Amino acid sequence: MPTQEESLFIPLDEVTLQARLSRPASVGEPGSIPGSRPPLDEGPEPRPGPLWLVGHPHPLYGGAMDNPVVLAARDALLASAGPGVAVLRWNSRGVGRSGGSFGGGEAEAQDLAALVSRLSGGPAPPLGQALPSALGAPHGFIGLAGYSFGAFVVLRAMALGARPGAVMLFSPPLDFMSFEGLDPPRVPCLVTLGDRDEFCSRASLEAWLGAGSGPAGSGPAGSGPAGSGPAGSRPGATSPLVKILRGVDHFYFGAERALGVAVGEFISSLQPGRLRPAS
Repeated sequence: MPTQEESLFIPLDEVTLQARLSRPASVGEPGSIPGSRPPLDEGPEPRPGPLWLVGHPHPLYGGAMDNPVVLAARDALLASAGPGVAVLRWNSRGVGRSGGSFGGGEAEAQDLAALVSRLSGGPAPPLGQALPSALGAPHGFIGLAGYSFGAFVVLRAMALGARPGAVMLFSPPLDFMSFEGLDPPRVPCLVTLGDRDEFCSRASLEAWLGAGSGPAGSGPAGSGPAGSGPAGSRPGATSPLVKILRGVDHFYFGAERALGVAVGEFISSLQPGRLRPAS
């Protein structure tokens, strides 16, 4: 899919983060600027469309916003999430041209929680700089996605108060990092996992889902064509939808397309109108 992309720098409380904002390219306008409108457009100012934020894997192991899994998620979202969708990915502290230094996951989660608050129309910090105008805040729908370490950051940001409309967790590293105190999301959620993942076994994932499911229970991951579950779960229910990708390890080498299919199916199955901005 033709994609428009804009480089941004996002000022937060303590750091400025390097980021890129992607949108589907306008038909017939491959070189147009993201977010721009024809000069004679005299209609009302449009509400920003759905915005997905996609976090990258562990920065101490080479994780950055141009990671192939992050890019595969971006492409799938742009292809499936409807008109007006935008995808924001960013380099966390100390990565690329982002300020600061690695914060163990906690500082990164604080940054994400603060960004979601700002994008949702929350107040800027005292003496804080405005967000780049291309982000078009406030957004009626914000989704959060994270790969590996990025999945941890998403969950921790939610524990700090971030309230996304939907969540996608790609290979949460349950056997590498402590997820103690981090419950599975109660909003529509997709979890993908390779059955050869070195940092999150299927048993660990099922135990985490079961421990956080409360009275409803999560059930075991199912065994559909791609491996889906928990049994009887669906997007919009309290239990996440799990997709087990056969023959895939933690790094999704050669499986980016399968990941994209899982993302597209999840987006398509969300409740009608859920991705449209709130009226």
